[in-house]
Amino acid sequence: IPVDVSVEWDAFELSVSDLLNLEVNDIIELNPEIINKTKSRIEGRTCFVGEIGLEGDQVAYQVNECMSESLNLIGKSYG
Repeated sequence: IPVDVSVEWDAFELSVSDLLNLEVNDIIELNPEIINKTKSRIEGRTCFVGEIGLEGDQVAYQVNECMSESLNLIGKSYG
């Protein structure tokens, strides 16, 4: 069953103009604290908050908090 999963940060606001002006090798500075507030979304619902890190040579995600929205993923509709 295909499921949409995304991981995101509330890092900063960027105007469309600034976004369109980004070039290769441009650097966007991020507050290091946002790493600890990485949101994991499943089917558009924020389900977990955790942190991104490295485990060996692979990217890892550690869940630190389970959101109440994740409880709504299991639902049945009849009709």
